[in-house]
This record gives sequence, C-alpha cells and structure tokens, in this order.
Amino acid sequence: MVTGRMRHLYRDPRSRRPRAPRVDCRMTEQEPVPGTHNQKPETRNQELEPTSPTFSSVHHVNLTVTDLETSAEWYERVLGLNPGWTMDDIEGRGRKIILLVPETDLRIVLSKHQANDGKPSSEFQTGLDHIAFTVRDRATLDAWCERLDQLDVPRSSIKEGATGWLITFRDPDNIQLELYTLAK
Repeated sequence: MVTGRMRHLYRDPRSRRPRAPRVDCRMTEQEPVPGTHNQKPETRNQELEPTSPTFSSVHHVNLTVTDLETSAEWYERVLGLNPGWTMDDIEGRGRKIILLVPETDLRIVLSKHQANDGKPSSEFQTGLDHIAFTVRDRATLDAWCERLDQLDVPRSSIKEGATGWLITFRDPDNIQLELYTLAK
C-alpha cells in the first residue's frame, strides 16, 4: 500500500495559481488480490491513501509542430481525424488547430509556437516520448499496417510489446506514434 502525507502547498512565483501539493509516498508489501491485472502474483495493487480524486479520460493531447497546415493535413489523412476549429495566437502562445478523434471525446491539438526553433521532436529529450493509440485487436493492427503502407508512411514491423502487439511510426515533426492492442 502507498501511504501519502501532504507536505505543503506553495506558490509558483511566476503564477498566481498555487502549485499542486507534494506527496511523500512509501511502498509496503500486502497480500495478493486474485484476478488483478498486470501485477506480480506476490504483490497487491498499490493504492494512494487518502484516495486520490479520479479522472475519466484524456481530454486532449497538445503537440508542438513546425507547420500547422502540413501536420493537420497529415493527421487527417493518415489517422482519419476530423477538423475541429482553429485558435488564433494569444499572447505569443502560437496558433492552434484542433482535430477531433472520431467516436471519442479526445482532441488532438496542434500548436505552432512563435519561439519554436524548428528542430525535429526526439523522445531522447525531456518531454513527450510517444503517444500510443489503442486498437481493438491484431486484425485491426494488420489493417492499420495496410493503410500506412498504402499512404507511404514508414512504419515498424509488428512487434510484441509488454501487454499487446504494436507498430511505431512518426509524424512530419518526428513525433513517435504507436498503434497498440490491449492484449496479446
């Protein structure tokens, strides 16, 4: 079980908003819980005490890109995202194009920041490593392989991951994307 003790709230001097509290967490071993997912048999699911508030899903993912129109066209053509709306540059934060993932509430936001140095994305720098989108099963993953091949999008071969099958590919700014099955 993980126990938590709030240390203190403090203010970020650059902002008027308080920062999130820091939590001191310590792990202790407990009895196994039968039927729990993705755990060693000798350990039990770890929980935060006091219980953390929950969230229901991911609202949006915001990706910094070098060319808004090129990236928006690529995500629409390759991943089948739907155009949403655009947002003008506010206080130098850059223009944004919002794309909608069909049949979900997820939004992919593409941002062109004025201060962007134009370097390609790399998972070897601090920040985003990759985004993995869930696909139903191996047959759906095979269909995605065919689609990416038809669109001349370079991709990996199908690999066996820790919890499912996956392929990797990259967007125009070299951001690594994955399509991943939930199970093997």
